[in-house]
Amino acid sequence: MNEISIKIRNEDKFLRAFHRLQFDMADGIQKAILAAGVFTAGEVKKVITTGESMFKSPIDTGAMRRGIQMRQTGKLRVIVSPSRLTPYALFVHEGTRYMQPRPFFEITARSRQGKIEKFFNDRISGVIRETVRKAS
Repeated sequence: MNEISIKIRNEDKFLRAFHRLQFDMADGIQKAILAAGVFTAGEVKKVITTGESMFKSPIDTGAMRRGIQMRQTGKLRVIVSPSRLTPYALFVHEGTRYMQPRPFFEITARSRQGKIEKFFNDRISGVIRETVRKAS
C-alpha cells in the first residue's frame, strides 16, 4: 500500500502560533467591535444632519446630534444611543401621533451594514494572516 507522509517544518513554532490564535482572534474581534461602534456613532450623527433617506431630523441646537454616544458595555458589546440629555431622540426616531418617524438608527444600520461588516472581515483576515506568518 502506498503512503503519503506530511511533515511540518518548525512544528513547535507552528503549534505555538495556532495555540495563540484563539487569544489573538478574541482581541481582534474586540477591536473590530470598538471600531465599528465609533464608526456607527459618527454615521448616525451624519444621518441626523443630512436627513438621508428620510425627513431631515429637526436641528435647532444640534444637541441631539452631539448627544449620540457609543459606550462599551462588555468586552464584546458596544451600544450606540442618544445620551440621557436628549430623551426626545426616541420620539424623533419612532415618531408620535403628531410627527412622522425619522428612524435614523435603523437607516444608518441598514445603509452602512457592509462597511460595518468590513471592520470584522478585515480584522479577522489580518489575525489569520499574522498567525500564518508567525507559523512559517
